[in-house]
Amino acid sequence: MKKFILIASWVLVFLFFTPVISGSILAQSDSIQYGVSYGQYAGAAAVQAILVSKFVGKPVTTQSGRIEIQFVNNLSASEYRFKPGEQVNFKIVVKNTSTVPLFNVTVRDFVPQFVESVESPGAFDPTTRTISFGAGDFAVGEEKTFFIKVQVVPQEQLPADRSLFAVVNKAQAFSANIFGEAVSQF
Repeated sequence: MKKFILIASWVLVFLFFTPVISGSILAQSDSIQYGVSYGQYAGAAAVQAILVSKFVGKPVTTQSGRIEIQFVNNLSASEYRFKPGEQVNFKIVVKNTSTVPLFNVTVRDFVPQFVESVESPGAFDPTTRTISFGAGDFAVGEEKTFFIKVQVVPQEQLPADRSLFAVVNKAQAFSANIFGEAVSQF
């Protein structure tokens, strides 16, 4: 009877621990073979994310009478209104919020109707109305800032039936399979 209990105990121990051992071996071999982690004991998977913030420059007059550019998310109808021929400044902030470095990040700005590109870190494509440029590689937590300047078209190129309208400018950044975008209204 003692032999039976001893054998039964060993069988139970074997059955109880075999899935744990084989599961951890499987997780380790998959992790080694494919470079990924599975399960609660294999560690956290890499998080890839990119944050894009877009700001429009609002001219403000200082107490000394100088005009400075204050960057804000959006301009409402009650705030500053850009006039024909006036230049508009934009600031694009791109940040790697991933847990891993990002490589070959590209930034694209969609230039809206009624403005023309004046100055940017990239090439303007008049057919697609986009400015595209390589932003390089980003370390974990790294942030880079870029500036774009456009000019409002002359009065005769603006719609005659509207005296006030909002224009939205969009920017996006991407690398491999991650993507982020932001808009700014002026």
